[in-house]
Amino acid sequence: MSLRNLLWFYRRRIRARLVQELLALIGIAVGVALLFAVQVSNQSLSASIAQLTEGLVGDAQLQLVARGPEGFDERLLAQVKRIDGVRAAAPMLYTPVNAVGPRGELSLTLLAADPSLAHLGGELLGGYTAGRLATLRAAVLPTPVARELGVRFGETLTLDVRGRAVQVPVGATVGRGDVGLLADTPAAVVPLAYGQAIAGLEGRVSRVVVLADRRQVAAVEASLRRLAQGRVDVRSSDSDSRLFAQAALPNDQSTALFAGIAALVGFLFAFNAMLLMARERRGVIAELRISGHGFRTVLQVLLLDAIVLGFVASCVGLALGELLSRFVFHPSPGYLAIAFPVGSA
Repeated sequence: MSLRNLLWFYRRRIRARLVQELLALIGIAVGVALLFAVQVSNQSLSASIAQLTEGLVGDAQLQLVARGPEGFDERLLAQVKRIDGVRAAAPMLYTPVNAVGPRGELSLTLLAADPSLAHLGGELLGGYTAGRLATLRAAVLPTPVARELGVRFGETLTLDVRGRAVQVPVGATVGRGDVGLLADTPAAVVPLAYGQAIAGLEGRVSRVVVLADRRQVAAVEASLRRLAQGRVDVRSSDSDSRLFAQAALPNDQSTALFAGIAALVGFLFAFNAMLLMARERRGVIAELRISGHGFRTVLQVLLLDAIVLGFVASCVGLALGELLSRFVFHPSPGYLAIAFPVGSA
């Protein structure tokens, strides 16, 4: 049977069983939508941390990380730069803050960075922002954060940091065109010296990110461990991503269970709709056989039914799942949002 005849035959039959076909379509679409939405929402959490890490450290392979919120002496940076095989090293200070603006307040990460961070290949200090960072005594905010707080360029916001309220001017707002996917991260970027003053941690840094020669990574890591002497941790640059994966394991397991239940519910919807159509399908097969059509034609008819139903229902389910992942399943678990700068990506 030609494709044209198959489609004509399909249109004729669909009119007689429209309600049953819609039930089957809804069942498949619901299962696909829920499965897709929870998986996208779940993967977006880990992707947000991975993108943040890549945007910050670029091509760096190693880092020195403080063991507490007080950080470590930034003079260690000069010793790191003298290690044979180190191509670039940049200090950073991380401090959790509560930002207050005219429209409300947000929990942010105050990220104090040095212009040398741009030498690592990340997106955070690209373009005009990097050249002005060292002398800027203001905060650079992602556009979504500035919009939610209700502040604009030149205005002032309040940062509650380490028990103190500090007034900080907004020096710039940046979007994806400036810093890529880092624009979705809840962070306020300030110059290192200014951030140290805001946090009351003059001369202290949270980490030093190191870009080593590819052929000397192991040797540089060994030298960093000797230099650290157990006072700070020596980790790979993607250690935050791996730590997040461990912290998110309970969330991954719960969403995987929900996804399995969603798939089962969709299967039951579709299966019961198919049972309603079983008698009609047997009649179609009998009619085809009586009319002289062979097994191949019957198989073509059934495959066309399955392909059209599955394709249309899956497309509807993916579209619905996209909406669910954006507007229903977008909030991140609280215990993860507190410990990690999880944005809206």
